[in-house]
Amino acid sequence: MLLRLFEDLSVRETAAAMGCREGTVKALLHKATVNLEASLHRTGFDHER
Repeated sequence: MLLRLFEDLSVRETAAAMGCREGTVKALLHKATVNLEASLHRTGFDHER
């Protein structure tokens, strides 16, 4: 997630940096996003504020 968001790498560039396939990067990004959303929800964070 850090490579995509803070280093502004594409999925292809992120996969190359991680030494994995693009599909793996996409799956990991999805899982990280879901986990982050759940963590924020548990703490009461409201993204609409």
